[in-house]
Amino acid sequence: MCLLSAANAGFGNFMNRVDVAIYSLVGLIVAVSMLACTKEWRFAVPWNYLLLLVATICEASSVAAMTAKFEVGAVLSAIFVLAITLVCLFTSSFFVKESRRLQQAMVGSMFVASIATLFIVPFLLINTYGKNYEWAWVALACVGCFLSAIYVIYDLLVIMDLALVAQDEYILAAFMLYADIVRLFIYILILLSEKK
Repeated sequence: MCLLSAANAGFGNFMNRVDVAIYSLVGLIVAVSMLACTKEWRFAVPWNYLLLLVATICEASSVAAMTAKFEVGAVLSAIFVLAITLVCLFTSSFFVKESRRLQQAMVGSMFVASIATLFIVPFLLINTYGKNYEWAWVALACVGCFLSAIYVIYDLLVIMDLALVAQDEYILAAFMLYADIVRLFIYILILLSEKK
């Protein structure tokens, strides 16, 4: 959807319509709420797969609306960099899956980075609104890539540790990992951005 949105102006304009954005947002909120808040929906086959499909399509349409403003080459480059990054992150998390100390350190660093991001993002948005401070967006994207990579590794460690997530919680685990991968893709796209 991202490539189609960047390559085809008609599809990109459709994805940027206000009504499509509202339907996507409502669908995402409903699907994620039902998956995250109620175990009955997460375990009810085939409803859990349908809710995950709805959440995936709604999230993809939101990202496709954003990529409509970028060149096709930038989107392809971001997908390529994301694939290489994920292979490296998956490989590294496989080799450190037994380390409890690392998991605790990652939780602490995720907390500190999240708090820092909450203070840095509004400052950057206020200072760069209406100005051409590209360095601020590059700094934000670098911090976002680092934080998203930590979240991806942590989600993988949680998924691999049977004491933390039960094997039948595959829907919730898949969505957590998917959301972090999408966030990482957005930050990589900002770093490699070539707007139309």
